[in-house]
Amino acid sequence: MKTRASFAFLLFSFLAGSILPAQKTWWVDAARGKANNPGTYAQPFKSITTGVSALNNGDTLFVMPGFYSPTKTGEKFPIQVIKQKVRIIGVGGASSVVLDGEGKTPMMLRFQGSASGAKLFGITFRNGSKGWYDGAVYIDGSVPGIEVAGCYFTKVERGIQVRIGSGAKPGNPRVHDNLFVDIYNDGINMWGPSGTFCYNNTVYKTPHLGVMVGGKAVNCTIVNNLTVLCREGVNVDNDPAKPPVSLVESNDAWNNTTNYAGRYGGSAKFPKSNISVDPKFVNPKAGDFRLQPSSPLIGKGWMKNLSLFGGPDFYLGARVFDFNGDGAALVDIGCHEAADVLTSYSGAWAPGRTVTITHKAPATFVVAVDLFGRDVPGLALPGIGTILLDPARLLPFSFVGPGTGNVKLNIPNDPFLQGGIRVFFQTIYLNPKGLVKAGNLQLGIL
Repeated sequence: MKTRASFAFLLFSFLAGSILPAQKTWWVDAARGKANNPGTYAQPFKSITTGVSALNNGDTLFVMPGFYSPTKTGEKFPIQVIKQKVRIIGVGGASSVVLDGEGKTPMMLRFQGSASGAKLFGITFRNGSKGWYDGAVYIDGSVPGIEVAGCYFTKVERGIQVRIGSGAKPGNPRVHDNLFVDIYNDGINMWGPSGTFCYNNTVYKTPHLGVMVGGKAVNCTIVNNLTVLCREGVNVDNDPAKPPVSLVESNDAWNNTTNYAGRYGGSAKFPKSNISVDPKFVNPKAGDFRLQPSSPLIGKGWMKNLSLFGGPDFYLGARVFDFNGDGAALVDIGCHEAADVLTSYSGAWAPGRTVTITHKAPATFVVAVDLFGRDVPGLALPGIGTILLDPARLLPFSFVGPGTGNVKLNIPNDPFLQGGIRVFFQTIYLNPKGLVKAGNLQLGIL
């Protein structure tokens, strides 16, 4: 195992080289923030609105856990995202960061036409007002590279609205691994030829449509979505006589008034990979939309384009997971990827403290390699699973330990190793035959 000194040197060297260039990191904290703060980790902004308005091209905004609203933090809706390649990240995911509309507006955040490559991860949007054409998150479908993932929507008019004018070039936004519960209208509404990649979302209980592709929606990809208790589960309004039509594969529409609808055809005309079976949620009445180990959706997802699955699921678990240990890493349907908890940790992520990483290897896997990185995106590898550590973001060290047992990470008492640094780690398990199994994702914040 690396020494304390080498850990400190390598970690700080990597982070300094990654953060100090022109691209900047900003912070928002409902509890500690003030409106006139400079937006650093030590002196964060109070509102998400202020944080987003401070972004320049390529910047990142971290939103700390807390409750954000017009009354509590001075939010002004809709929050306008206008800069290119910015990232807005809820620290700890949607269960920790809540943006409440207080019934004042149907549209809470909008990606404008200039915001190419902008990304939003891990925020709850709730309590919006009703407004027929608006979503809590609104995407201009002609803007290249917009991505919304890991967000939770409840009590809003529409969760996500993607719209594009006739004749505009598709922007191919990505909408994935989001959870929609008790929506007033549609869960996800895509109108026009946006070329949206809509995959691995779960929509539960809406009086209208779970997932809708309307108008001349050319070349949308609608795969691995799960809709339950909607008026119509999946509605694809493409005319099969006027190709190209959207790719619609491996969705599960269950217990909706009508499961599959639209000019694309009823359930008989959809590809046979689209099913209508009980997903077997853990406890939907208590808000737990994870899949039980016996769920028929495990390993049944469409996965012909592995580049879609480099990020985590709604619950921050690895996608493309070998759940049953048979050597086949597959994708599940819905926002949750069933996964064994093979790696855990105890202890505080703080200078001078010790974190104990615990390995619980599957049978025959005897060696564990802990990889560390400073961000989420990764690579989906056939037969192995998603390794949530992009090589460009990997920290330049790793720990090797027993497949079952503990490895201690001694964090130096170094003032540079603090300030909200996010350190992700994942254990890769190996057996003597050369088989590899990717473990679940963990997150520490220094």
